Amino acid sequence: MDVDLPEYQGEPDQVSRLKCQSAFEIIKRPVIVEDTSLCFNALGGLPGPYIKCFLKKVGSEGLFKLLHGFDDHSAVAVASIAYCDGNINKIKIFKGMTTGRIVSRGSQGFGWNVWPFLPDGCDKTYAEMSADEKNEISHRKRAVEAMRKIIFLIILSTLHHITATVFTLEAFFLADAINPTNGESRDKPRGPVAVITFSQRAVRAARRVDQRNICTTFTSLRKVQLREDAELTEMSQTQDKPEIVFVTGNKDKLREVTQILGEGFPFKITNQDIDLPEYQGEPDEVSRLKCQSAYEIIKRPVIVEDTCLCFNAMEGLPGPYIKWFLKKIGSEGLFKMLHGFDDHSAFALASFAYCSGNVEEIEIFKGITNGTIVRPRGSQGFGWDVCFKPDGYEQTYAEMSAEAKNEISHRKRAVEAMRTYFLENNASHNNVS
Repeated sequence: MDVDLPEYQGEPDQVSRLKCQSAFEIIKRPVIVEDTSLCFNALGGLPGPYIKCFLKKVGSEGLFKLLHGFDDHSAVAVASIAYCDGNINKIKIFKGMTTGRIVSRGSQGFGWNVWPFLPDGCDKTYAEMSADEKNEISHRKRAVEAMRKIIFLIILSTLHHITATVFTLEAFFLADAINPTNGESRDKPRGPVAVITFSQRAVRAARRVDQRNICTTFTSLRKVQLREDAELTEMSQTQDKPEIVFVTGNKDKLREVTQILGEGFPFKITNQDIDLPEYQGEPDEVSRLKCQSAYEIIKRPVIVEDTCLCFNAMEGLPGPYIKWFLKKIGSEGLFKMLHGFDDHSAFALASFAYCSGNVEEIEIFKGITNGTIVRPRGSQGFGWDVCFKPDGYEQTYAEMSAEAKNEISHRKRAVEAMRTYFLENNASHNNVS
């Protein structure tokens, strides 16, 4: 079944699990989903599940250039297949891995066919292999084989109280197996395929027996934790102002945003700390999806923020995935990622998304500071501040005082854009609360 699923950020297993949850909530039947990653060991496993974004932006040659600043060019191709039988808290993950290294030999094609990936023990890249050669060693085949070994036992364990005649496991089959739709053998292999079909009676019976497995929506699984800050409430606007919730657990960030908005801002800004899903996509798309998710939980006018560090040589990447790269390879690794490119320019981007109640009409306010990625230096600030030097300055963010940085920061510019919008549209938003 072709279902338009959201793409999530996270570790490969986490991404597969979230996609499987989303698929089950749509289909309401036992389901499997697949996610594929290409993991560079020098980058701590990245690009990983974001490989599709990187291929689209920089191509196979750009992937090779990412490793110019590193001695280690080894990598792992990973296929993760997630299976949900109805209990989204017990999703099974089956993984297949093929180890190799990244080389400067890509190809035209699609998907993982264009990866400049040379499997260990082979003299051809994936892109140079025939379909038969690739399928023999592919990460996807290994994941499917891992699933075949135990999936039937999982089903029997889950539905042990139902006789075998109530449900049918039609097949798990590889390229040369019998086609279950017409009973004819295939002339040509099409790669590993897995098909599960349950009778409606079996599904209904399983749900009756275990009511705890009935799934709710993704957002209803997220626990909302309200953190009240008396000091910030007191310094905030008066109680008679309409309220907008800023989704953050960072009190310093709330204070900074409130101060930039100023006393004349016509709304009261409060905060809630919510565990929101992280989505893949372009910065605006990520902000919009996060804001929609936040509103579906809070059910009140809401603001969310997302921050990106975008390398122009990589068409805006790492972008919304910057926190994962910073976590895996640090600021020194970010600097090394550009060794293979002539262009070291970048821009810091802050995006604030606002939803007044209609999730189809979300406003996005952006602030951008242009600069260059340099070797890390400085001790102020945090995160990637040490390797970002704003245009017109000799200092990195981390070498500036807090006051100097805030004057030119991407966050301040985004908040000022938001402030201007609300002041100009005050009358039309007086009913936000």
